[in-house]
Amino acid sequence: MTSEVRRKVYEKVSARLKASGTPFDDDPRFLSAVEEWINGAIDIGELRRRYFDIQRTRTRLSSDHGGD
Repeated sequence: MTSEVRRKVYEKVSARLKASGTPFDDDPRFLSAVEEWINGAIDIGELRRRYFDIQRTRTRLSSDHGGD
């Protein structure tokens, strides 16, 4: 898959989510990973792993500060 095709896939998915009112992740770490995937530096499995890592970090930070 070329970087042009990957970019179109990403744009289509994000546009569909935004149009449906579904929040789309705009975390700079995630967007950076998306760019790496688009450029072919990482595969989709690595992109997914990084996204889940970001989510886990948010959950942990949220629970750490929940009692404050």
